Amino acid sequence: MRVRLGVALLVVFLLVSRLLWLEADPWPRLDWSSGIWTDEGFYTYNARNAVLFGAARLDGFNNANLMPLLDLAQRLVFGTFGVHLVAARSLSVVASLLALLFFGDALRRGFGEKTALTGLALLGTDVFFWGYSRLALMELPATLVHCAAFWCLSLGSAGGLFAAGLLAAATLAFKATYAIFLPVPLLAIGWARRKQVLPYATGALVGLALYGALWGIPHRAEIAHMTNFYRTRQSQPRSVAEAGRCVSYALFGSQRNAKRYMVHCLETQAPVVTTVGLVGLFGLGWRRRRRDLLWRVLVVWAALGIGSLALTRYIPTRYLLLFLPALVGLAAVTLGRLPALWRLWRLRPRRRLLGLGIPLFFLLDHLLASVLTPSVGAGAAEWLAAGASLALVAFVTVRCLWQSELSTRTAPVLVALALMLNVGFVLHWAATRTYTLRDTSRTLGKLLPPSAVVIGEAAPLCLENRLRGIPVFYPGLANDKSPLQTFQPQYLMVTRVAARLRYWNKNAPQVLTPANELVSFPLGVERLVLYKIPPEALP
Repeated sequence: MRVRLGVALLVVFLLVSRLLWLEADPWPRLDWSSGIWTDEGFYTYNARNAVLFGAARLDGFNNANLMPLLDLAQRLVFGTFGVHLVAARSLSVVASLLALLFFGDALRRGFGEKTALTGLALLGTDVFFWGYSRLALMELPATLVHCAAFWCLSLGSAGGLFAAGLLAAATLAFKATYAIFLPVPLLAIGWARRKQVLPYATGALVGLALYGALWGIPHRAEIAHMTNFYRTRQSQPRSVAEAGRCVSYALFGSQRNAKRYMVHCLETQAPVVTTVGLVGLFGLGWRRRRRDLLWRVLVVWAALGIGSLALTRYIPTRYLLLFLPALVGLAAVTLGRLPALWRLWRLRPRRRLLGLGIPLFFLLDHLLASVLTPSVGAGAAEWLAAGASLALVAFVTVRCLWQSELSTRTAPVLVALALMLNVGFVLHWAATRTYTLRDTSRTLGKLLPPSAVVIGEAAPLCLENRLRGIPVFYPGLANDKSPLQTFQPQYLMVTRVAARLRYWNKNAPQVLTPANELVSFPLGVERLVLYKIPPEALP
């Protein structure tokens, strides 16, 4: 009876926390990047154009190149329900709920109902998974494809393996970086079930062939241009030394402006899932029994995801969804095996040092760094936290030798702690929610004539109006060459950021004057300024 009540309450929370106040702004602590405020407009840009103006491509920015299937879904939703924030975000809401169903059932098939419920609760309430399930970004639909492929693997049949390969290839049509899942089942299956590699590989090849023939090859030039921009400007380290710094920041950094503090984000906002998941990754090891295929998939999935992001120069928190389901799966399985794992550690001290010491060090290091930073500064705090954490880890790993058994209540307490933290974050957002994006977009629509063309950072503010906003990405992505001459806009929207002000002062020096400033809008930690473009400023 208690289990049924708990499941019912969980389902109610998952639905209410996603569907209620869907027009509200994202939780400000969800990410350090301004992408949670701006990128919804960019990623729905072509679908909005197709529905409102009759053509998806009206200028040089065509994000549908990178997400053709998601773009089709957006056009269908906008064409049916209209163009607005709720319609745009509803796709991510549906994707998150379907992803949870696939993920939970896969865990049930592989590890039992108790583990499935634990994983469902941890992933469904996770602050990152919940937060991005309410935003019209690319990550949640792509995560749905990952979870569906994981579920197909849990079927254990040739048809399931083929479908998993097909879905893994389909990630290219949602978000190219999610194609990192393609080799995961190959590595996991190839270890103990070499004969079953063929169905998965066949499905993957068929999927890649379909994507290439129907989309990739016909649009190869534009896709190559956009992916090269994002790769060289945002992701790829420019030297071996910079790659080393990226790994260091990702694992140990705690400064918000470093933009690469992956583990710090996880440990400070999802400490239980992250720590227990890493315990499973390092402590349970690479299991070789036939029935542990799903476990090996989770291990490879998490390891490849963490490793690839650690080598990336730019890691907004939405990128964590690339491996978050795998980390949650590892945590759910590990929580069910904690007593047995504890006994194993007493017999194998090296395994204890690896499985307990490393995750505990990361947890203590980042929590202490967060506490110390306001007092001594980020640099000193990181060194002090690392030293104190090493001492505490040494004490704990030796101390656990003295305790022969681990209480059976440990796992339920950890799950309860994770749920309390996650629900607390959601309640904090609900109590302090704002509607800046919605209200600003509507105000802009009332302020300007319906036929107005706004250039610059205007696209994010157009989901609640019918204006034509033309985004400008520089240097070299889209619409950055002579934008005033090319598009003849009447208004310019500029973010008060040094690099962007320099660009517009160079390309529109007669516009950025106090006399032309009409109004300014807050947008997260930044501020957008709307300027009227005088006729003499247009070439």
